[in-house]
Amino acid sequence: MAGQFQIHSLSDNAHWPYEKAYRKYLGAGGVFEISVCNDAADELKCHQAVLLHVLGKVDPKRFEQVVPFEIDEPTFHGEIFDYETWNLFYPGTLWFGGKKRVNPIYRDIKWVPKGYSVGFPEVFSPGGFANAFCDPPYPLQLSHPEKQTLYEAITSAMAPRNNARILNWHQDALVKACPALGCGEEWWGVYAFTTYNKLTSQVFAAVAATTD
Repeated sequence: MAGQFQIHSLSDNAHWPYEKAYRKYLGAGGVFEISVCNDAADELKCHQAVLLHVLGKVDPKRFEQVVPFEIDEPTFHGEIFDYETWNLFYPGTLWFGGKKRVNPIYRDIKWVPKGYSVGFPEVFSPGGFANAFCDPPYPLQLSHPEKQTLYEAITSAMAPRNNARILNWHQDALVKACPALGCGEEWWGVYAFTTYNKLTSQVFAAVAATTD
């Protein structure tokens, strides 16, 4: 299936800002594998092909039985992302600069709070990309402002505001088709999305499943 489309990993090139951002994200310990198909149509077979490019070995028959569902942009980003301002934020209270800050945005946090974790949705809950992107089992070697910058660069390409169609694939049927994802069921989670950028005619796939 993938042979019909021009698909590559974002780590293969560094021509565009989002590709450079993705390389920095991986180098800092990021766990999402992301691929893209250029000159793509918003068709299920294209979404499937890009997802397969990321997944690698799957059971073909079981994969064909996986039925994705569409989610809106706020759901895709998840609970630590303010969709109106396009800011990541810490969900809780922190003290810095001599003041108490409630839900401070990442751009303002210059240090890592002790025991810091943004928390995770229940396994197979829709969305949650921001949570998983920013808080893998082993912390990213990035400051909070850097996380904001990289997240914004990558998601602006994957799912530009009001110009994206997003499919949620993470579900038990996908794990059965690709058992390598099963490690994420233990604790951290399984995440699989495909997105269509209506402005650039690109289909992206982003997958992560890991544990400590």
